Amino acid sequence: GEHKRAVSSVSFAPPTTRNNNGSSVSSNNAPPGGLATCASASADGTVKIWQVDTTIGRTDTAADMKSSTPLTARCHLQGHTRGINDVCWSPTGEYLATASDDKSLRLYDAIKGETFVEFKGHQNFVFC
Repeated sequence: GEHKRAVSSVSFAPPTTRNNNGSSVSSNNAPPGGLATCASASADGTVKIWQVDTTIGRTDTAADMKSSTPLTARCHLQGHTRGINDVCWSPTGEYLATASDDKSLRLYDAIKGETFVEFKGHQNFVFC
């Protein structure tokens, strides 16, 4: 599950909760433990979405602070033809924006792992 080139940006999705009708609502009160969603962008032009166990490292001993299981990417996003400079989440955590040296910005559906829209036409490298 590793990137083939250097990681250029890492971003955690905002914590979310579900309201009574099932839609996602942002929350400033993240649970103290469990899973968090993280995205890493790379110079290889890809993004990986990870589920990170936030309980790792919350114990008193150094031996307990190491995870014995390596992370496996939940999703692998492709589409850029050059390296990605930045990655950021929408406030709801439903979308992920990437900015690239290929002079484009992509908006991905982070749930489905698909490109939602691509913004082309920039004259130079793009940053978020």
